Amino acid sequence: MWTNSSSKIYPGLRKEDVWRLWTDVNGWVTWHRDLEYCRMNEPFAVGAHFLLKPNGAPEFNIEIVDVVDGRKFT
Repeated sequence: MWTNSSSKIYPGLRKEDVWRLWTDVNGWVTWHRDLEYCRMNEPFAVGAHFLLKPNGAPEFNIEIVDVVDGRKFT
C-alpha cells in the first residue's frame, strides 16, 4: 500500500489555536467548505456525539471515542 504525506509550517500559528478550531465542531462549516452543517450540543469529550452533514451526502452521527487534549481525537 502506498502512502503520501506532506506538511507546511505556518509561522505564528500556535497549536492551541488549531486545537480550539478542531474542538469547535459547530464552527467547522466556517472553514471546511465541504460541509453543509455540523451540530454538537454537548461538551467536546469522550462519549459526546455530533451530527455531520457533508454537501450532497447523508447526515452522519459521530461519537467521540478518544481525546488527548491539545493533541488528537478519534
